[in-house]
Amino acid sequence: MEATEDPEQDKQVAIIIFVMAIAGMCVNLFVLIFIQQIDSIRKPFVQTSVSQMIADFTVLFTFAAYAAPRTFL
Repeated sequence: MEATEDPEQDKQVAIIIFVMAIAGMCVNLFVLIFIQQIDSIRKPFVQTSVSQMIADFTVLFTFAAYAAPRTFL
């Protein structure tokens, strides 16, 4: 599957997608750990944030595990 006409650009785009997805997953995990350590935040906010982080993590994992390799090859 070619995303562009130049295979070299495909590889560059795949690397960018992968790096951004991994960075996003790391930020999500950091925020999850940080939010759970704060006692002053109300419980519903934490539940909403955690459910949103799970969805974000799923999308980012899909990009890192599927979209980046498909673009690279």
